[in-house]
Amino acid sequence: MQKWREAVKLDPDLALAWAMLSIVETSPDAAWEAREHARLLIEGKPLVNAEDLLIRWIVSRSETDLMYSIAVANDLVEKHPEQKRILWTVGSWYGFQLHQYARDASLQEAAIKADPTFTPAYSELAFAYAHIQLYDRAAKTIKKYLELLPNQPNSEDAYAEVMRLAGRNEEALEHYRQALKILPSFDSAQLGLGDTYALMGDQKSARAEYEKCVNSPMLSTRLTCRKMAIYSYAREKNFDEAKRQLIDFSAQMHKIKRISLEVESLLVLGLIESDSDKAIQYFDQAIAAAKASKTLPPSDREEGIARTLVHKVRVASAAGKTDVAQKAQAELDAMGAATRDLRVDAAMHGGRGAVLFYAKKYEEAMPELQDDLGDSFSMLLLSRSFEQLGQTDAAQVVRGLIGKQHNTEIDLCMVQQELNKQQLMSKQ
Repeated sequence: MQKWREAVKLDPDLALAWAMLSIVETSPDAAWEAREHARLLIEGKPLVNAEDLLIRWIVSRSETDLMYSIAVANDLVEKHPEQKRILWTVGSWYGFQLHQYARDASLQEAAIKADPTFTPAYSELAFAYAHIQLYDRAAKTIKKYLELLPNQPNSEDAYAEVMRLAGRNEEALEHYRQALKILPSFDSAQLGLGDTYALMGDQKSARAEYEKCVNSPMLSTRLTCRKMAIYSYAREKNFDEAKRQLIDFSAQMHKIKRISLEVESLLVLGLIESDSDKAIQYFDQAIAAAKASKTLPPSDREEGIARTLVHKVRVASAAGKTDVAQKAQAELDAMGAATRDLRVDAAMHGGRGAVLFYAKKYEEAMPELQDDLGDSFSMLLLSRSFEQLGQTDAAQVVRGLIGKQHNTEIDLCMVQQELNKQQLMSKQ
């Protein structure tokens, strides 16, 4: 971030530097400003070379036409199939932003083929394998990364995170601690320790680790650790304390213009609220905050609104509030019709599936829910649809996929808790 800032001071018209700065800036306002600088510098200019395509792609990633971003990304790869950094960067975007981990993996494999010593691709490939639950491949790949970069905090941290995603928590703790031994100020590993304890069910230890982030020089790290500490109360089902702290946190995030965290906090308040009317109010507040933001990238804003609407549809449908659910679904359908964003389209199908499920139209709900398999609640409803239709083996497969996930998303935690509760009840 410092180097890109120096670059734009030396040359304010260097569009590539502004584009790259928009990616690494931790302040939403600064990232938006950098993105706008890059946009204005390339506006109306032909895409001549790899640099032009790269800038256009980076800028387009924040816009609502996701299909255009994908087209530019694929054009980059097609025109420069031997450029390992392009393969790595585009692949990482497919994984991190779009959750298309199979595509991510194929591009990282191509980058490694182009240069077997290109370490960033090994790390990203291991994460991609872990997310598609190819845990043995993930472990083998991240071990290679560690061998190529021994005694580095980042390689130890990456190894730990892949182990955590694979459910190998003790190994994760060991390597997070090793990263901190090499560099005590390595915040990612400190956060990772908290996340691992949280997934292990030891919320007290998780909060103790998150608390150690309080002196981090990075505001984004301090805020993430605080957020995850609050979520730990929800994980142990201390919802009153979680709500109290989330209400305070969301207000603070609004005040300092961290809108994405404000929206997320309000969404989680809705997820953990047992009163459907109050939950819907929180969802509406989250949607309003996202719509009012001028700094959220349009693509992130649209996805956030769509995903919140899905939860609103689901909660309203489950509570028998048919009119509320239908109105929210109509908004989702309109968003789906007006965008080329695959994530919004998936949310639209997830909402439709929820409406059909709670109307007991299980056979009709299933294909809609299958189009939203990136969402934990849609997967839960899909497993229950199979059960209602007597397809117990298929239901078990879906439940198994949910149970094998080891990420820190609070909605996944709630779904896994619900499945565990269901399993205990079935045994009694």
